[in-house]
Amino acid sequence: MRLEDIAISLYKFLDLIIVTLVGLMIFFNIPSYLIELPYHISLFLLLGILILPIALVWLLLVIAASRYKIVKPSSETIRKTLKLGTEIGELDIFYLKAYMIPSSVVQLPLILLIFIVKMPSTIAKIALIFTCVLLLPLLTPLLSKVLVNPTRSLLLERIFREEFKYKVNFVGLINSNIINAHVIESPIYKGVYVTKASLDLDKNNILCLLAHELYHLKKHNTYLLTTTTLLLISLIYVILSYSLSMQLLTKRQVVGLIIPIFYFSIKFFPLMLMRIFEQKADIFAARIVGHDRYINFLKLLKRYSVSLPITINTHPPIEKRIKRVIMDKRQMS
Repeated sequence: MRLEDIAISLYKFLDLIIVTLVGLMIFFNIPSYLIELPYHISLFLLLGILILPIALVWLLLVIAASRYKIVKPSSETIRKTLKLGTEIGELDIFYLKAYMIPSSVVQLPLILLIFIVKMPSTIAKIALIFTCVLLLPLLTPLLSKVLVNPTRSLLLERIFREEFKYKVNFVGLINSNIINAHVIESPIYKGVYVTKASLDLDKNNILCLLAHELYHLKKHNTYLLTTTTLLLISLIYVILSYSLSMQLLTKRQVVGLIIPIFYFSIKFFPLMLMRIFEQKADIFAARIVGHDRYINFLKLLKRYSVSLPITINTHPPIEKRIKRVIMDKRQMS
C-alpha cells in the first residue's frame, strides 16, 4: 500500500481513533496514574495522548505530499477547493442530522433498558429488547425529516409515482451542488433526500438516480441497516452488562468500552453495510433503465460529482460500480 493511501485511510478514521483513545484512557484509568503529577503536567500529557495521532496523521500526509511535484495553485483553484470543501461539509452535516443523530436517539433506550431497567425475568428482558430492536428504527425517518427540515419536491415525488408506480411519503431537497441522493425509510414511512444539483440533470439521468434509490426503498435497506446494527449492539451491550453483574468488569471499564462501540455503531458499521446494498442497487437500477443508460449516468457522476475518501460516503468508487454494471450486462446478454 502506498504511503498516501495509508495517510488518507488514517485521516478518514481519525475521529474513531480519538474516540477509541478516550475509551481506552477511561478503561485503563489513565487519569488516576497522572493524578499525583502537577496539574499542568498531567493536563499536558492527557492532551498529548489525544493530539499525538492527529499530529502523526498530518505528518504522514505532508510526507506523502512532498513526494510529488507541488504546483502553486491559482486563486481560482483555491476558491474552487474551498467551495468544494464547503459542499462536502454540508453533505456530512446532512448525514449527521439524517442518520447519525436519529440512530443515537433510538439506541439510547436500549442502553438504558439493558444496563438500568430491572425485569422480573431474563426472558422478559430479552423479549423487550428484541421488540425495541424492531420498533425503534421505525422512528428514524421521522426524526431525520424533523432534523434536516428540507424543502419538499413534489416533482420528484410525482416521478416516483408515475415512472416507477411507487409512492413515497416525502422527497426533500438537500442544499448541495454535488449530485447525490439518500434514502431514510422504514416499512411505514419512506423518505428520499436529493441534492439540488441533481435537479439540473436531464430526465433520463434523473430516472437513473431515482431508480438506484428505488432499490433502497423496496428492500427497506435503511430499516434493515438500523435493526441489524441495533441487534448487534444489543448483543454486545448484554455481554458487557453480564460482565458487570459478574464483576468481570468495573463500571468504569464498561463505560470505557461503550464509548468507542457506540460511536462505531452509529457511523462506521452502517457505512460498511451500505456498501453491500449500494452494489445491488446499481444492478437493480441498470436493469430498470437499461445498462447502457445507467453506465452513461455513472460516467456523468465521475465527471461532475465528487467522492473523496475523507468524506462520509456509502458508495464504492465509481470505476468499480461501472465494472459491475458492465459485467451484469454481459451476463444478461
